[in-house]
Amino acid sequence: MIAANLRGSAAQILAASIVLVFTVDGRISSIGGPLTWWHFLWLAAQTAIAASFVIVARRWPAGVDDERLSRRRVYGALYFASGALWGAYTWVAIVPGQIFNQVFVMLVIVSLSLVYVVRLAACSRVLMAAYAGLFLVALPNTWLEENALSKALFYLAPFWVAFLLHAAGQLSRQINEVIVMRLREHALAASLSEARARAAAASASKSAFLANMSHELRTPLNAIIGFSDLMRSGTFGELSVRYRGYADDIHASGAHLLSLINDVLDISKIEAGGMELSPETMSPGDIGAQVMRLLKPRADERNQSLTLSLSEAPALMIADPRAVTQILLNVVGNAVKYSGAGAAIVLEIRAENRDVVLMVSDNGPGIPTERQARLFRPFERLDNSYLAGDGGTGLGLSLVRALAALHGGEAAIDSRLGKGTTVSVRLPGAATATARAA
Repeated sequence: MIAANLRGSAAQILAASIVLVFTVDGRISSIGGPLTWWHFLWLAAQTAIAASFVIVARRWPAGVDDERLSRRRVYGALYFASGALWGAYTWVAIVPGQIFNQVFVMLVIVSLSLVYVVRLAACSRVLMAAYAGLFLVALPNTWLEENALSKALFYLAPFWVAFLLHAAGQLSRQINEVIVMRLREHALAASLSEARARAAAASASKSAFLANMSHELRTPLNAIIGFSDLMRSGTFGELSVRYRGYADDIHASGAHLLSLINDVLDISKIEAGGMELSPETMSPGDIGAQVMRLLKPRADERNQSLTLSLSEAPALMIADPRAVTQILLNVVGNAVKYSGAGAAIVLEIRAENRDVVLMVSDNGPGIPTERQARLFRPFERLDNSYLAGDGGTGLGLSLVRALAALHGGEAAIDSRLGKGTTVSVRLPGAATATARAA
């Protein structure tokens, strides 16, 4: 800390010395007398001290360990000499018999002693050296002056020094506490940064691993699904009713497992930065109709109505057809799964300027407000639907948000208990000029 203050101290010493010399010039102010060669000799000595500060600052710049004993001795010597020169100011500046002159000089010494407390409190030995130089030179002059003010200052000086040392000690403790706190904060920040880097690396490794497992996981599942389909169809011979039922179960379980794995691999590929979109011009109405056809059997099982609203839809849009299909399948599929028997589900596709909004609404039981934001997190589920025989990984809405983000868009949910749920996905700039004209 002392090394960091040396350059600033040098500039301040030189500027203050010049100002104070001419302040006591009788031709300029009424609190001094004529300038003598002593004044200029004192100013030259202060210039030499300032130069010494700069030289030491260059030799031991801020940041270099200044706790070594040899360096503390050099700092102590510098500040002892500087303090002695400031004490000599009382000899060259005081004019006998001028009370205002003496008050001014004493105020300079008092102010300087306070400055030392602020600058040197972190190192008590250097502070003591500076005070030793200052008061050893200044106090004898106050004794020699034949007036009550000088005598009072002489006798009060020990108490003033004791007060300054006490204040310096308190300030030093506070500085040390701040330094310790900063070191702890830096250590904690470094630890958190390291932990965050490890977590990011682990997450990246996990995502890369899952993204690279596509072939190994999908290939055998596709084989299981394909062979079970052959068995169900009796391509190589009819099966008994019992074995046909087993083949149906194998086919359904394989298809369900493949769907779950596809979700896991898709979200992992997005997290790993391995998924790229293939935008093309397409009809949002065709995509919406296809999704409704795929999900209608499930909705019919629950006596639910599916409605496709295209009254405000653009004729064409530019987006990745597979991604848009996946978004709609997940959102409409969730509505079918959670809105309950007899619910009315509406898929609305509309254009807002250049944006395309995909909105799915239902009149189901709704979702508590505190849980709505969490539904977009990976593996977050509305309830334990496994116990009800309804599968899922909790990746549906997180995949919807990720696919929307790849398009530069966003997904949002609005729900009220007992009044239903609306999930909207906005794809910025997806509507084409042709679509707007249509």
